[in-house]
Amino acid sequence: APRRRCGARRLGAHHAGCGGPGLGWRRLGHLHRRHGAAVSAAPPLATLDHLVVLAPSLASGVAWAEATLGVTPGPGGEHPLMGTHNRLLRLGSGKRQPGAAYLEIIAINPAATPTLQPPERRWFDMDDPALRERVAQMGPQLVHWVARVPALAAALLAWRELGIDRGEARAASRNTPAGLLQWQISLR
Repeated sequence: APRRRCGARRLGAHHAGCGGPGLGWRRLGHLHRRHGAAVSAAPPLATLDHLVVLAPSLASGVAWAEATLGVTPGPGGEHPLMGTHNRLLRLGSGKRQPGAAYLEIIAINPAATPTLQPPERRWFDMDDPALRERVAQMGPQLVHWVARVPALAAALLAWRELGIDRGEARAASRNTPAGLLQWQISLR
């Protein structure tokens, strides 16, 4: 089954989002009641999927990881929908644990043309001119995080009932040596 991810949120934002402030790691149905009844079909817990480091180029992101963290990120891939590419670093004990969080180093792929259609924008605010300028001037930066939920449609519905708009679910994919990796992510 494809991995399901809740949309990313810029670090430092003050509104509740995927596992963000005010939501913690508790079930949404326990936090809000509507007309005296619990929110319908509260989704199971959201967990950290990955942290996102935006780099001016993938090569500079790898160099940053080697200099800052003392490790070389593993292979990643290309995201045709967004025209981006990445390298990955598993977080944790180093043992292969299913669902373990990871660090993603991502950059716009200058050799790719995104397949998304305007006015849609790349994930993680990568098309924001101020963010691009800051990353160009200051180098790779932690800019987002992504939470994993078992049922994205149910999570999006529950959050909408709370007044939290996480956007629409989108299918995304990238090729890996083991085959096509597919997932859903909410984008706004």
